[in-house]
Amino acid sequence: MKGYFLYELKRAALPTSVFTLISVAVFVFNSVYEATHGASYPLLNVPSITLAILCTVVPVLTYAFKNNRRYIDLLYSFPLRREKLYLAKTLVGLIETFVPFTLAYAVGVPVIASVGQNFHTAFYALYFFVALVMGLALFGINAFAFTRANGTADGIAFMVFFSCALAALATYVCMLVGKAGGELTMDGSFWFTYSPLTVCAVVGNSLVRSGAVPNAAFASSWVMLVIYLLVGVACWVGTFALLGRTPAENAGRISSSRFGYRTFIPFYVALGIALLAAVSVMAVFYVFTAAAGALTYFLYRRTFRLPLSDWLTLLGAVVAGFLLAIPFFILG
Repeated sequence: MKGYFLYELKRAALPTSVFTLISVAVFVFNSVYEATHGASYPLLNVPSITLAILCTVVPVLTYAFKNNRRYIDLLYSFPLRREKLYLAKTLVGLIETFVPFTLAYAVGVPVIASVGQNFHTAFYALYFFVALVMGLALFGINAFAFTRANGTADGIAFMVFFSCALAALATYVCMLVGKAGGELTMDGSFWFTYSPLTVCAVVGNSLVRSGAVPNAAFASSWVMLVIYLLVGVACWVGTFALLGRTPAENAGRISSSRFGYRTFIPFYVALGIALLAAVSVMAVFYVFTAAAGALTYFLYRRTFRLPLSDWLTLLGAVVAGFLLAIPFFILG
């Protein structure tokens, strides 16, 4: 495995260098600009955005090979167990992600911290540790989502599905509680897969500037961080548990994983109808939601001739959506 790892590492040298140069340039530019204009903002949103982009792009680049039939046939012919092959590629992908992030942070933070106005600079170290952990979780979630597909476009779609799933569910719960006269501390915007890095930036900026958390919602956000950390661990386990069992002949075929279209189309159709009922829209929007579900099924199956099971599933999702909407109809 060592030889193959070093081979992949050499191949990744150029993209890693490019990612590093861009990451360092962006953070340093913003740090110097802020420093010359009073340095009143800690700029932790910049590394959070950088890490979020890297944790999206690199998993696609790392695992896209499994969607190329000829290339994966070649790799599987190597005298190397599939688990070790995927492990080597994953380790290189993590290097491509966290080396640019770390170097950019190491260069940019001293610039802005040295001229900051009464900054609590110790919190820069706390932010880095938490962002690193949540970045690993995000990488794992995106890796699992992407590798459940048999094509690159499908893999990116699965990543989008995963990124919004808990946010959609949390939005439904928040609106339901709101209709009943209650209020939750954190709304749906806290529950995207990218929300942990956003929270890290907002809380980190506040801690560096004032030594305090911005408000009650962010004070409670540790719950979300823990949940997404557990989701990330589960996704990492799932990625390696399932990747080694993926046949090479699946490359390029219809992506029929239960962690993709088969689950998320009915999930989003049902929640979409329920959320539309919560805001009392015209009936035509329910039709649009069902039509969007049918269109996604067409894209999934790559044909307009859907099997009866898909139509029944779509119908079941519409019915489930209206059942979920009953509390909104009752509460008005």
